[in-house]
Amino acid sequence: MIRLAAALAALLLAAACGVGAQARIPAPPLGAPQPPATEPVAVAADPAPPTENPPSLVPPPAAPETVPSTPPPALIAPAPASAALPPLPAVPAAAVAPARAPTIALQVGLTRRPGVLVFAVTATGLAPGSHATHVHLGCSGSTTTHLLALVPLTPGPAGSASGVSVVGAGGLPPGTTVIVYPGPQPVGDPVACFRVA
Repeated sequence: MIRLAAALAALLLAAACGVGAQARIPAPPLGAPQPPATEPVAVAADPAPPTENPPSLVPPPAAPETVPSTPPPALIAPAPASAALPPLPAVPAAAVAPARAPTIALQVGLTRRPGVLVFAVTATGLAPGSHATHVHLGCSGSTTTHLLALVPLTPGPAGSASGVSVVGAGGLPPGTTVIVYPGPQPVGDPVACFRVA
């Protein structure tokens, strides 16, 4: 038993010192009783002590790109060529200035001769067509104020017309006026008047 205990102590000492994975028990001397056979004991090698900071096989992450603080100017996309333009707003009727009627200027020259009166009438700005020309009492187209009928005025392309009328001599009351009607007939209000007396 003493020899068996010594063999076990030697085996434990060899395992502690890392001599080998298996120890052999020395053979007993001749003539000594054989100890019972023992199975070999596997002793694991001491693992390497872990390091405090093992090297990492993963590469460090790349530094993020620096973004400029000022954003680039925005690009303005051109309008497509086929885009329809918005309709123009309608102009209110009140904002449209009415067409101004041409200004009619009337001049009358009265000449007294023995037994006759001569009326030389000139007008500008008349509308195309013939215009009846009369002598009335006041600037009125009423038939109740009619005194004399003169030669009608027919303007040219520029609206100018002239005519000479010779009538019998007679007294002209105050307010005697030469008037021009808007058309060939003595109807409606006169478009021009010129007082001669």
